[in-house]
Amino acid sequence: SLLDSTRDVSELISLMSYGMMVICFPTGIVFFIALIFIGTVSDIIGVRIDSKYIMAIIIWLYFLSGGYIQWFVLSKRIINK
Repeated sequence: SLLDSTRDVSELISLMSYGMMVICFPTGIVFFIALIFIGTVSDIIGVRIDSKYIMAIIIWLYFLSGGYIQWFVLSKRIINK
């Protein structure tokens, strides 16, 4: 199956991550910095996810939540003021 393939998906993960960061700009930058911090801390304490597919989904959902907060929570509060 495709989930068990040995294909390199790192370029796809990078493209998806940068794409989501651009879509949810400017909060995407804040979320990206926080993601780097979370990754550093998880490496220090030894928490590691080996599956590239699971990691891609987690990163995508992380940036999706940032975009949701920006466009549907913060912008609504700004408009209502």
